[in-house]
Amino acid sequence: MADLYSGSTLESLLDGLTDLNRIPKEYSPLLEPYFQNIAKDENLKSKALEICRSNFHKWKAEDEKGVDPEITRRCLNLWYVIKGKEYKKLKNPPPADNIIKDEIDVSNIEDLNVGRLEFDEYGKPITNPLDNLTLEEVEVSDFIKE
Repeated sequence: MADLYSGSTLESLLDGLTDLNRIPKEYSPLLEPYFQNIAKDENLKSKALEICRSNFHKWKAEDEKGVDPEITRRCLNLWYVIKGKEYKKLKNPPPADNIIKDEIDVSNIEDLNVGRLEFDEYGKPITNPLDNLTLEEVEVSDFIKE
């Protein structure tokens, strides 16, 4: 069985990163482990950043016409994995499709391994420190200035 993260596999992935015929849109969510391994190799990392810069330049130059937003999203994700920060110079980036909204109930979690003990106002250990956790749903657009 071939190594999924071998240099040749990662090189091939980079060669097809901007070609939706080679790597269809449906596979985009599965690319992050490959991006993580690309970030570990200096040569692949350099090649990946050059591919991303080229795509970003096309996105800006063509006013988003002719450039598939999925390709730019992939490059933005790859850039973030490699650099640890978002690419800020891109005018009108495609909308993010990787925002995860999930509702969970943590009040029933037992045997919670916590890094430190929590104590109530009487000095007694709190058995489940997440019992009083309040999660609030907010509208992101309320915090964005136009």
